[in-house]
Amino acid sequence: MSKSERLLALLQLLHQYRQPVKAQTLAEKLSVSQRTVYRDIDTLRLQGAKIQAVIPKQQQNRIQQNTLFTPLMSQPVDSEQMAVNATQVRQAIRDEKPLRIDYQDGEENKSQRTIYPFSLAFFDSVQVIGAWCKLRQDFRHFRVDRINRIKMLNQRYSPGREQLFREWQRQYNYCPDDC
Repeated sequence: MSKSERLLALLQLLHQYRQPVKAQTLAEKLSVSQRTVYRDIDTLRLQGAKIQAVIPKQQQNRIQQNTLFTPLMSQPVDSEQMAVNATQVRQAIRDEKPLRIDYQDGEENKSQRTIYPFSLAFFDSVQVIGAWCKLRQDFRHFRVDRINRIKMLNQRYSPGREQLFREWQRQYNYCPDDC
């Protein structure tokens, strides 16, 4: 079963249940691990699906009392904006057009970048753009959920996305022998 088929099957399963269902139950029905179910739910949420998690009260209290627990992000993520950003990134990759982005890194440092995107991928539960960054004159990776503003520029970038991708593969030693 492909990932897209599995995501659709997961959505259909979730619609069948009118009450909370355990990840273990979903994993058994889909013949995958619980971890895969959690990742797939994160993927669906990033794509705009409204899926709520129900945590037993006892575990909620334990999480709140645990001093090691910290939220992953200081500000809520706007899933609609993330979907718009991802759509614009995909279009820019197809058209080989640069993007101007306002970006905030994990330490909340803000910068404005012009990037040449050549890939959009999922890593854990986030979408990551592989791109050439004009500011740094090097390959960089940008999380879609950390883009505050995005604008596609009119000119095409050069070299094209395929050549950028091959150069990125070589630089990070992801290149098979024939590339």
